Amino acid sequence: KYISSRISTGKFNMSAVSRSRSGSGTSGSGDASCSLRKSGSGSRISGGDSFLAQLHGRLSATEGGVVLKAHERRMRSYENACTGAEICDWLISHSEASSRHSAVKLGDMLVKAGLLYHVDGKRAFSDSQSLFRFSAAGEKIHGKGRVLRRLSTSKLLSTSRMDGYLYKMGGKDLRSNWKKRWMLIDPKFHFYYFKNMNDGTPAGVINLEHYDTVMEDTASTKAEKKKFYFFLSNSHDASARVYHFYAEDEEERTRWMEAIRKSFADILALQAEGRSLLSYRSRADVRVSKNWQVVKSLFVKVMKGKEFPAMDANGQSDPYVICGVGDFQARTRTIWKNRHHPEWDEEFTFEFDTTGSLDISSFIFKASVFDEDKASHDDPIGKVMIPLKDLDGVGSQCNWYDLEASEPYFVAGGIHLKALRSGDEVVVTVVECRNLAAKDRNGLSDPFVRLSQGAKLRYKTQTVKKNLNPLFNEKFKFSVSDGPIQVEVWDWDRFSKDDFMGTIDDLNTSDLRDGKTMDSWFVLKPREEDVRTAKAATSVDLGSLRLTLLFRQEMVLPFLCYQKLLSFLLEDNRALVGGLTRLTKLSGGGAGKEQLAIVLARIFEARSDAAAMISWVACEEIEETTDPNVIFRGNTLATKLIDVYQKMVGGNYLASATQATLESVYAAKKALELDPMRESSASAIKKNLSSLSALIDQFLGQILTSYRTCPLDLRKIYHALQQKVLHRFAGSDLSVVRYTVVSSFVFLRLFVAAINTPKLFGLMPTHPAEGPARTLTLISKAIMTLANMAEFGAKEPYMAPLNDVLKVQIPAFVNFIDKIADPTQPFTEPPDVLSAPDEVWLDRELARLYRYIEENQEALLTQCDMPAESVAKLTEILTEMKNLHDEHTKAFSAR
Repeated sequence: KYISSRISTGKFNMSAVSRSRSGSGTSGSGDASCSLRKSGSGSRISGGDSFLAQLHGRLSATEGGVVLKAHERRMRSYENACTGAEICDWLISHSEASSRHSAVKLGDMLVKAGLLYHVDGKRAFSDSQSLFRFSAAGEKIHGKGRVLRRLSTSKLLSTSRMDGYLYKMGGKDLRSNWKKRWMLIDPKFHFYYFKNMNDGTPAGVINLEHYDTVMEDTASTKAEKKKFYFFLSNSHDASARVYHFYAEDEEERTRWMEAIRKSFADILALQAEGRSLLSYRSRADVRVSKNWQVVKSLFVKVMKGKEFPAMDANGQSDPYVICGVGDFQARTRTIWKNRHHPEWDEEFTFEFDTTGSLDISSFIFKASVFDEDKASHDDPIGKVMIPLKDLDGVGSQCNWYDLEASEPYFVAGGIHLKALRSGDEVVVTVVECRNLAAKDRNGLSDPFVRLSQGAKLRYKTQTVKKNLNPLFNEKFKFSVSDGPIQVEVWDWDRFSKDDFMGTIDDLNTSDLRDGKTMDSWFVLKPREEDVRTAKAATSVDLGSLRLTLLFRQEMVLPFLCYQKLLSFLLEDNRALVGGLTRLTKLSGGGAGKEQLAIVLARIFEARSDAAAMISWVACEEIEETTDPNVIFRGNTLATKLIDVYQKMVGGNYLASATQATLESVYAAKKALELDPMRESSASAIKKNLSSLSALIDQFLGQILTSYRTCPLDLRKIYHALQQKVLHRFAGSDLSVVRYTVVSSFVFLRLFVAAINTPKLFGLMPTHPAEGPARTLTLISKAIMTLANMAEFGAKEPYMAPLNDVLKVQIPAFVNFIDKIADPTQPFTEPPDVLSAPDEVWLDRELARLYRYIEENQEALLTQCDMPAESVAKLTEILTEMKNLHDEHTKAFSAR
């Protein structure tokens, strides 16, 4: 439908479709829409005349396509990958999409068609730095983005643990949907199934590390001749798919079941030896290290601002913040028409060294505040600059920072240069730039590089249109005797003066050794004259910015060093978790509460036990509460854990329930305003009320029927909260609290927060413009009021007309809470709604936990009511770990 509409409006390049049709001997006219054929749980393009297939071919072409290269993420290397933003840049620059929103739509269609996939298995395409790969010939997308390549069946047979034919029940759980498949278990515990023995591409694969039970299927239909049933399941995770099989004789069934049980036993044995360190029950992608490492990172929370200067004619400003270290940058959303007290509360983590060898003395954290303008370039308001060395070793810092004057040009990103000297000649290669500043209204730039010697401009590269990560690969010759080389990056503009984008320190090529190649990344910086101008600016109060900053230089030991701490955390009857919970309530013990919640959630999720741990912590807090009307009013460890976990596993569920309506709100330009102080026309307010009511009904219609697709672990937590309240406050009037104890999380901290800030939850590629942002704020207010089972009153009288809309939804709201808090409800969660957490680097999370415990060791052991036996055991573990840390710290210092 989308492609057809784009073709009818003439916005698609039809040349590829025409060439394909003419090549296949068919007419170039007629229906040019794609033909998609479902294949397993992925999709495959059928027919050579598909537009998507042609687009895939041009995107992935060696010449003229998106540049594919190696990327380093989380200490892992991804070959032949590109970012979602780079794909969007290519689609726009080659006129395949008219906007970034359209480019995201095309990218998502490529993903759904099985032609593009996320390297971590996520289903959705996004205009971001997420990495994607193109599927190649002989590949097939299966399930959650997994790629099943053609395999050598002879090689598989020579190493298989078990192989043969079985009948497998299809994915729709229909007893009549049985298909004969050639099955094989490989040495890595992959349980492949093929259409036949000669088919080199698997129809699917089951990872036996994620299962623990194989049993005869006694619940099957009547005993049939030559049908001996059995099934494969995970006894610890009810959300895991159950696979049903049958063999044609009992001996064959016994052989298969014994082979699978032997695989389970081998998995457990490898885990016990520390060789297979991924829990077979974990949904998360868990990684561990065998060697110690030192990792540097900076956690930033942009909290709020105050008293920024008026930058617009209405006496207001529309501030946003760009912050980062070196060429790693992040942007907050815009707070419209609020210069006095804007609040963001957005968090970013910058990992800029994973080797421990980087000298941080010259690195500076920079936060720049801008005023967004619709018709011209955004205006700089001010900046905060803090050397990283001032943050090293001082822990978390939460302070107000006064803004100082900014340079007239915002600079971001870095440039990759190579230089090879031969005698007096040096060849400089401008390779690429990355993370450049957006200088144009479309959120992109048209960068080119200028190279000079002295006052003479020697060379200019080609201009790369509409790209923040341009690839140049252009070589230029210089004479060493002519002096240092100046390098500047500029943005080309057709109708105005080119914009400066950054420079680097002069390249002194005389320092290069003859025959040696320099190959380095350089961080772009402002020109010295711009810095001097900013410093000489008149002393004007530019306001302040409140930031939380935490610089970490973490020693991460090999995973085996943390095994005792991990076992104690998981197995000692919640003693450590309880102690940490009480520690966060002590005066001064709550510092780093949010980071502790993230660490605990990720560690327990790596063992698929996060829901049980979080439920226990939350129920303990309810037990200590005396008034049911004030449950979870503060930011406790329990609330932080549920917040973190909802975001961790609920992303796809959230998207399935809200994304379609969010896209329609984004498409509108004007706010559906009800406040007469903002909209003076009574007729416009009446029209807006009707449209806003329809949008609220649309959101609630999707949300209140989504309980079946909510991840089971979240439903277990909601169930525990509701049942604990009913038990703890039995005899009290709980007609409201039994619902609000659940809605305070699933609505206020998940749906409402996501609707207000869709980009932060990964639902939309950009922050909303001013009009849609205001509309989403009003929708959020309405849904929040419903979640509190309240009404609009005198505080916001202009919202009162929505009370009738919300009253109609109360029965559906009550039904939704009852259903989402009942984990026994039928679980019909489709595969693409399940959200696996991002990769868990388990030994790093354990290193952070150890550091938190060490910093609060005395209070934890003496003031948190831990059992004496647990205190003694933990003291022994901490002593042993301190010795290990000291030993590795000395080794690092010596290196």
